[in-house]
Formats: sequence, structure tokens, C-alpha cells
Amino acid sequence: MTEQRGEALEAAQNVVDTVSSYQAGAETQVVRTELESGLREAGVTVPQGEVERLAQQISDGEQTPEVTEVGTDGEG
Repeated sequence: MTEQRGEALEAAQNVVDTVSSYQAGAETQVVRTELESGLREAGVTVPQGEVERLAQQISDGEQTPEVTEVGTDGEG
């Protein structure tokens, strides 16, 4: 894993942790919007499928999910 990818994963996980702490159990669309906003502010791209998975798990009230994918070179 490159250092840049590691930093992107860490930044994305920080967003997920924050959204999860405030939005656990909220509607999936609300969680997705919060994730997308936070990731944009953090300057991190995450593939849409990964955002959907994270949003669903947070909405379901599961434990805070782990980010497993980040985009590179504007992917996501």
C-alpha cells in the first residue's frame, strides 16, 4: 500500500467514524449524503459502491464499518 493510499484510507475512515457516531440508525439516504459531504471536504474519493455499503451498514446501526477502498486519480 502506498503512503498516499494509506493516508486516503485513514482520512476516509475518520469521516466514516464521525458520521457513524452521529447518524447510526438514520435513513440510508441521510447517511449517504453525510458521507459524501465529509469525504468531499476531506478531499478523498471513495467508489460509489463502497459509499453505498458504508451508508447501509451505518443506517442498519451495525458497528462502525471499515473503509476498504479509496479511489485514485479522481476515481470514485
